[in-house]
This record gives sequence, C-alpha cells and structure tokens, in this order.
Amino acid sequence: MSKAKIILLVLSILITISCKPEKQWDALFNDKDLTGWDTYLGPAWVATSDSTVKKSDSPLGLNIDPQSVFSVVEVDGEPAIRISGEQWGGLSTTQDYSNYHLSLQFKWGEAKHKPRDKNKRDSGLLYHAGGTHGADGGFWMRSQELQVQEGDCGDYWGVAGGIMDIPAKKMDELYVYDPDVEKLVFSDL
Repeated sequence: MSKAKIILLVLSILITISCKPEKQWDALFNDKDLTGWDTYLGPAWVATSDSTVKKSDSPLGLNIDPQSVFSVVEVDGEPAIRISGEQWGGLSTTQDYSNYHLSLQFKWGEAKHKPRDKNKRDSGLLYHAGGTHGADGGFWMRSQELQVQEGDCGDYWGVAGGIMDIPAKKMDELYVYDPDVEKLVFSDL
C-alpha cells in the first residue's frame, strides 16, 4: 500500500471516530424506582373549619413521603414517574449536572387536589435548581421554572431569586423565545 493510501486510510479512520457523538444521553430514570432522586415535600395543605385549606407550619421534608406522592407506575405499558399532586414539593436528582440538554415527556392524570382542585392542572420543570429545598413558599428550590400547566407549557418563572438571560422578544403583551435576538434578563423580582 502506498504512503498516500495509508495516510488517507488513517485520516478516514480519524474522521470517522471524531464524527461520533461526544456522549450518549444519560437516562436519569432507571425504569424501576426513584434511585438517584431526592423527594421533598413542603408544608401540607390542611382543611379548616370553614371548608377552605391552609398551609401547615412546617414542611414534611427531604425523602419523607408517607402518601407516596412520588412513585413509579406503569402508564400505557411503560414505566413512569408519577407525581400525584396531593402535596406540593419537588423531585430532584442526587447528582449534579452542568452543560446539559434535558428531554422529558409528561402526561396529565385525572385527579386534582385542594387547593387547586378547581384550577388548571399545574406543575413545572425547575431547571438549574440549587440551594435549599423549600426556599420558595416552603416548597421549591431556587431555580428557573419552565411551566407545565394546562394551556401554557413553557412559560418562564424565576423561582426564589432565580434569574436568567433568555433570547426573547416581546410580542403583544408576551415575551417569546427567539434564539436570534438579544438576551433579556428575566427573574422573579
């Protein structure tokens, strides 16, 4: 084999190797249980004598879930993480991540619970969460919330001091993500 063919072969191999993705997706859910996750439940909602509900004084806490608000179930023949919504709180990875892309799927259940039993179903992805659990209202960590609510998924909320620069433009009264425009500062303040 000529020297030129050997160089071409080596270059072809190097190009092929370098074209492979740097890293495959890491599955955060093992399809079996909540290993690798912490659960946190804030103050319970309790009924009062006048049929309203109010927040109790203290949170249930970290990895204390007597009602199995967070569990693993089968949905449409596939394992899924279920969050009942009976109590408010969060599910967070035990491992820290940086420089990542996140992909998830969700599906609404049928049940609704007080105090939101007459409202839209409401949840959120608390992106880049950090600090102490319960920093916001006793329930959530400081984070960037991407709303998961019936009718308006993706709305941004800064939670407990969360602040983020997002490329967005104002359209009518709303801000809309646009990767081609200047970044604006969004926060909960």
